[in-house]
Amino acid sequence: MAFIVNTNYHNALVEALNPQTSMQTTPPLSLSFQPQVDMKSGRVLGYEALLRWFDPLFGAIHPEKCIEIVNFYNLTHSLNQWLVMEAIRHLAYIHTDQHIAINICAKALDMSFAQDLFKNIINAKYDPSRLHIEITEHKAPKSFIELSKTVTWLRRQGIKVALDDFGTGNATMKYLTYMDFDTIKIDKSYVQGIDVDSSKKLTLGCLLNLLEASGATLLAEGVETEGEAETLNDMGIQLAQGYLFGRPQSLSHHFDKTPKKAATVSRLF
Repeated sequence: MAFIVNTNYHNALVEALNPQTSMQTTPPLSLSFQPQVDMKSGRVLGYEALLRWFDPLFGAIHPEKCIEIVNFYNLTHSLNQWLVMEAIRHLAYIHTDQHIAINICAKALDMSFAQDLFKNIINAKYDPSRLHIEITEHKAPKSFIELSKTVTWLRRQGIKVALDDFGTGNATMKYLTYMDFDTIKIDKSYVQGIDVDSSKKLTLGCLLNLLEASGATLLAEGVETEGEAETLNDMGIQLAQGYLFGRPQSLSHHFDKTPKKAATVSRLF
């Protein structure tokens, strides 16, 4: 998604990333949260935090365009720092056995970032397992060997690591060759319509055979219908997220803020 180079984008984003700006009643940058659920029990295990940017001058900026602007102005590190601090801050508003997952591109996930992330969550006095990292392939890592070391270190500290949008990136299989993941997220392109499209079901079946040896938990993305959910469950995929279970919204839209017990959605099976 192309955009016209405009220094006002840079200035607006730098201002939005300012910690003082984040404390405004309606900050330009915010997070929306989409539930990640166990389809059998209906239990909400946690939420993926999705970036939203509304600028007074430019209006609502599409997430893909936002990432392009961040990359163009080399603000990835600043944005990732903001994401970590906002995710940790929001842990106070969900149940203590739930997590928040944030997206970090492979190129930005180095040991320095990982150590800072761990230090921040420990300083905030939260269990590290409540913060999940979902590795995206917007930019390839500088070194798969170094990324593997970082992923291994994070997992040893208790931080869960997922491979996002599996099956769409050019180097997807290379990630599986070099490192282990706690979760592998099956891209929605393999999921949507699977209950009525036999070729999609066959393709996903082949992927599942391939992933069986990984030992990772599988999560289906983009689940929109009960038919898709039932088919996925029959194929052995128990975790999912998508409009069927909840759209990305503020946490207050998902459940009461008083942490009494784990939130649930309607049980499907």
